[in-house]
Amino acid sequence: MTGSRETSRQALPEHLAEVLDQLASGATDLAACRKLGVSGRTYSRRVSELLDHLGVASRFQAGIVAARLGLAHDPAPQRTNSRMIRPEYLPHVHHRNTGAPER
Repeated sequence: MTGSRETSRQALPEHLAEVLDQLASGATDLAACRKLGVSGRTYSRRVSELLDHLGVASRFQAGIVAARLGLAHDPAPQRTNSRMIRPEYLPHVHHRNTGAPER
């Protein structure tokens, strides 16, 4: 990861900041396209542009760099399907409702 450490949220163009927010939210590409009002091709191009801007090769790396630089917001998850990990399934999390001990 060779992203510029001088990058800031203000230096990130608005259209790339919107893409970063969608990636951070866990939205699917289709959901992100709909929310941003762009085509799949445009969204894909903007993701590539974001990766280039951050100097990384993958979305995962972009997330790491964005978090380190304070670029990523902490949005609430947009998806609520069964594929999301619910806290009650994490063994190391204290469950207030069940009184289960933290491990």
